Amino acid sequence: MKMLFAVGGIALLTNFGCLLATATPPEPVTTEMDSARQLTIAANGVGDFVIGTSTLAEILGHDTPAARQLFAELGLSFQFDRGVTLTGVTVGSADYRLANGLAVGASADAVRKSLGEPKQTKIKTPKFSLDAMVYDDFTFVLADDVVSAIFVGGSERQQRPARAAIELQDNLLRKPLSDWPGETRNVNKQIQQFLLVKLGISSTGKVLHVATYRLTETCDFGQQGDQVFHFVQKDLSDSRLFWSCLVNVDSELTTVLYDLSDAKRELRIDSLPPLKASTAPANPRSQR
Repeated sequence: MKMLFAVGGIALLTNFGCLLATATPPEPVTTEMDSARQLTIAANGVGDFVIGTSTLAEILGHDTPAARQLFAELGLSFQFDRGVTLTGVTVGSADYRLANGLAVGASADAVRKSLGEPKQTKIKTPKFSLDAMVYDDFTFVLADDVVSAIFVGGSERQQRPARAAIELQDNLLRKPLSDWPGETRNVNKQIQQFLLVKLGISSTGKVLHVATYRLTETCDFGQQGDQVFHFVQKDLSDSRLFWSCLVNVDSELTTVLYDLSDAKRELRIDSLPPLKASTAPANPRSQR
């Protein structure tokens, strides 16, 4: 059984036998213009990957070496703020280019002719120093005066939206049930009960709703069009992940992607337990 996370025209492999897409999936790439857009390096991102808007869950699904390697083979590397919101993209492939035609492999003279003199010509850290051409929106890493990589996301203007997005991603434990992502209070109560009983909620952690998906076809995890919520629990400093899970509220199914207390558990699908209260609806769809 296999599942693909469909994100920005690139699919990520998981394990269920269906396609899982974002709630508002991008249009399929069917024209030369669409294809060009997917390969465009812009001031706010690369293709459909937008600085300060796109999230780790939308791009990688789950942050694993295999997921990152899939994109590395395409020439893309991502940086995220606190493991949630996209803050930078490094491009190492000549397949992607700026609107003015600049791409990996361009000469330093071509960059200077197109963009003018850079603000800096070195990237320095305590451990290394690189030749580069640093502009407001782009950084071109050089090797022998030829562009070897292009970085998007370094400017203060680009970082501000990412920090704002993080601040809006509040701890669900501090929110009333009416502010949880389900369409009704009973649905949210059912989700909360599952997270508390099945996975446990630490008093020193926080629960985040990191993404909402739609199933693009019927599979073991539900029916085509079902709404799926992605929840994680981290510690208060965002340095540790306790668990990560998917909840299909329409077909009342769940799967735990990662659990720190049982890291070797096999991926499986379980039923979403019904509310213990006698007034609970048989199915969330009945309240729509």
